[in-house]
Amino acid sequence: MELRIFKDGELIEIRQIEQSLIPPDVSQYSTQMLLSLAYNKLSQLTPNQNARIRLEIAITRLELKPDITNEDLQLLKLIWDSTIENIVDSLSPDDLAEYRLIASQNYMPFNFKDDFTMEITAR
Repeated sequence: MELRIFKDGELIEIRQIEQSLIPPDVSQYSTQMLLSLAYNKLSQLTPNQNARIRLEIAITRLELKPDITNEDLQLLKLIWDSTIENIVDSLSPDDLAEYRLIASQNYMPFNFKDDFTMEITAR
């Protein structure tokens, strides 16, 4: 990832940094997903409304934790994957691009594969 440093409006330096050094902004991720057309589509289409509710609770829970553990991420992946099960054919490449963009913009330790399942990227 590039860190661009500006002084008086001029780019003075570009540094390469590891994305994992930037803490995830779970609160902003949650807000953007809840306002996202792609997520609202998913939430309406999924027949597994219990999983969707648990997904939203799990994300809120991550906001309250000082550190996100691998176990937290594994649980989140399990719930996400259960939520999208049986509706992948109803989701579009644009939906996937939106999920990926929101995760990336907020430095989340996961991303989404082409089949819409969650992929944990944290080391």
